[in-house]
Amino acid sequence: MDSLERFGRFRRIVLSDAALQELLRSIPDWSDFVEAAIRAASEQGIALSEEDVLAAREDATRSWRERWV
Repeated sequence: MDSLERFGRFRRIVLSDAALQELLRSIPDWSDFVEAAIRAASEQGIALSEEDVLAAREDATRSWRERWV
């Protein structure tokens, strides 16, 4: 499973858990968000790295740009 697949699995878990969504949304600092996401993913049995989270962010940014360009 590549990093985007791992992050996608974690994202589906987050989308189904309102409390986890609120927790992650409440973190204003990017580095703290990354740490919290990695920790929350680990609690769900998903091994994410900072690089995985960055790759997911870049993929989302690219997708957003493609829709508006």
